[in-house]
Amino acid sequence: MPVMSSLKVEPFGLLALSILPWVALALAVWRDGPRTNRRLWSVLVGLGACGLLVAAVVLFLSPAHLVVLHRPFYLGTVGIALHLDGLAAWFLAVIALASGPTALYLPAYMAHLRAHVDMRVFWAALALLLLSMVLVVLAANAPTFLIAWEVMSLSSFVLVATDHREPATRQAALNTIEQIFVSQAPMIPTSAGNYGAEYSTKHWVGWPDDSNPYAPIQPTLTQALDVVMHLSPATS
Repeated sequence: MPVMSSLKVEPFGLLALSILPWVALALAVWRDGPRTNRRLWSVLVGLGACGLLVAAVVLFLSPAHLVVLHRPFYLGTVGIALHLDGLAAWFLAVIALASGPTALYLPAYMAHLRAHVDMRVFWAALALLLLSMVLVVLAANAPTFLIAWEVMSLSSFVLVATDHREPATRQAALNTIEQIFVSQAPMIPTSAGNYGAEYSTKHWVGWPDDSNPYAPIQPTLTQALDVVMHLSPATS
């Protein structure tokens, strides 16, 4: 499989051009007020979807190749790597076909929320979600995939939590972020910061124990003086 680090690859250039409306949406929406619900934002979503569908068709008909972006598009010791092939084209087409119709009803659907939420957050999160989904499909190395996946997950959380006044919405957002944590966390917590120490009742009694856990037993904590004040000489 040829490796191409130049940006002159025709399918890649078309793909980059197709997602420019979503990039523009994520940036331009912040120049408007918090109640913004312009038709322009949905037009940008639709233009990106149409462009992505065309790019997917061209990519499907083109030979598979790898595109590696170097500095400043760098992730530690590796560059952002994108795998362009027929399978990626299929999933890009799915994203395009799903996001295109969404652009038609978004302004009317979100009109009832504009008085209560910051619509700039909604439109920017939507653009980031679409861009990150594209990057997840194309990712050819682990750092690229993981970063794209995290952006996709967090932008999904923001979208779910848009109408945060409603308890049901807050619960749904909490469920979303908990699912992200459970599925992606590199560790599983088993305790909540246990403290430990050793003591002897040979000469002094009154230490914290299971029957009277009045303070942590660890001597370096601020409750150490409280432990000392509870002590009394042991009876022989």
